[in-house]
Amino acid sequence: MGFETLNGRVRPTREDGGEVYKDLITIGTRDFQKTGAFAPQAGRFVSTENDTTGKLVLGNGGEDSTFAGVAIRDTTGSLEVNPSEGYDETVTNIQYLRTGLITVFAVAGQAAPLQWAKVRMVVADGKATKLSTANTTEATNATFVKEVKAGVWLVHLA
Repeated sequence: MGFETLNGRVRPTREDGGEVYKDLITIGTRDFQKTGAFAPQAGRFVSTENDTTGKLVLGNGGEDSTFAGVAIRDTTGSLEVNPSEGYDETVTNIQYLRTGLITVFAVAGQAAPLQWAKVRMVVADGKATKLSTANTTEATNATFVKEVKAGVWLVHLA
């Protein structure tokens, strides 16, 4: 796993989950699970498996994983918003944002939280939520900044 710290402006190319915003950010690169219910999707929270593989999976919380960040949309197609579009099988690693500003998909129909409110992830879905429901959400290191469009929030990962 490698980390890159980028300084300088990174402008989003569209308003969807996985778009990186602004200046000081930390990006990690890691092997990921390409199939199944926990395959990562851009713009959703991801975790690392606490097993011998340490692969990135869709944020599933719990004792068997560790919160990692948000999967970044890759314009080359290795990680898109919709996994049904498939992955480039030659790609072995994806990038995820560990610190900085990024957009994430939110649970549909939820009103935006107050600015700087803590953001939680929905277990096995990786979407952002402001609700804290036992066994269905996990804490993240994200805070809400603003709603970009319906169902997409700009969050700050600390």
